[in-house]
Parts: sequence; structure tokens; C-alpha cells
Amino acid sequence: DRTGVSPPVDHLERKRLVEDQLTSFAVGAGAGTGKTRVLVDRIIGLVDAGTELEKIVGITFTDKAAAELRERVREGLSRVPEPPAEDVAQNRKKALGSVDLSPLTTIHGFCRSLISTRPIEASLSSISSPPICCSTRSWPRRWNG
Repeated sequence: DRTGVSPPVDHLERKRLVEDQLTSFAVGAGAGTGKTRVLVDRIIGLVDAGTELEKIVGITFTDKAAAELRERVREGLSRVPEPPAEDVAQNRKKALGSVDLSPLTTIHGFCRSLISTRPIEASLSSISSPPICCSTRSWPRRWNG
């Protein structure tokens, strides 16, 4: 490109993650590789297209990462859309008011929200403390074969 900086090797995959709004994705990569940026761009794109932020699930693994995700989404929603479009601006304004209520959270927070809204289906009488379903050591074996 004109800046002399080559795009990342995986730029086509990143583009698909942002633009393919009909497919759900799980993204795994090392620290500092741009996962949060791709997730934020995807969330903003979905909101711009009319999806309510409360219906978009963004899961991270730490509370710090979830807080950063919410803050970056808040910043993205605050920007003026390019090109300017009234419907997109209205979608962003509406979503901006619900960032802290949206399911942009940790895997534990997401599971807790599911269980707390459906305790009978989860065979729980209450959800005063998070259930322990499996250890982090057994999880990969248990779910990945």
C-alpha cells in the first residue's frame, strides 16, 4: 500500500470476521494480535446494520478484557459513521445507551446470565453463587475430545 506498511498476513480472514454478519465466529490468537479490534469492528458493523446491541454476544476470558471491550465499543459507537448516514447514527446512539447492559462479558458472566434467567432448565433452585461445572484443566479434554 501507499504507506509502505504491509497488511497483516491474515487480513482477508480479519475482513471476513468483520464483514460476514451472517456467520458466528470463535476467534483465538495470542495477546496483541488484534482480536479485540476485530471484535469491536464486527460489533459496530452489526449495530450499524440494525442489530440491537443487547442481541450481540461478545465473550472474553478476563474481567479486564471485558471492560476494555465495552470501553472500545463505547468509543466506536461514539464516532460519526463514515459515510454519514442518519439511520446508522440513530442505531449507534441507541446502542450507546445500552453498552453496560449488553452481553459483552466474560465466559463466566455470560454463563451466569443464562443460568440466572433459566434456573429450572439448568436444574438449579437458586443462583446465589456461581456453579462449578468443571475445572480449567478438564475443560479442554471434556469439550474438545
